[in-house]
Amino acid sequence: TNIVVQFTQYSGEAEAQTVGEGDVWVFTDGVLRTGRWVRPDKAQPAKYVDTAGNPIPLRPGRTWVELLPAGAPVDVTPAPVPETTVPPATSAPPTTAEKKK
Repeated sequence: TNIVVQFTQYSGEAEAQTVGEGDVWVFTDGVLRTGRWVRPDKAQPAKYVDTAGNPIPLRPGRTWVELLPAGAPVDVTPAPVPETTVPPATSAPPTTAEKKK
């Protein structure tokens, strides 16, 4: 439902620094929102805010968080445009009933 790309510093090869703040990309409903992640204390979850400091909303459901090194290149490929299908034309079924005289 949501994909969060949280850019963070690493100490060593696999130790992500998840307390502090950094850039974030949040993908929800086919839209990319950029902002900052903020987590002042490891006892609290990270908060995602836009450039004005407003929370970036996440849709209810599963959220995938990817921790990438700050400055890591990321390729974003837009989803293909879905083919539009036109439903078959429907017409009213022929009537066989006639008015009673």
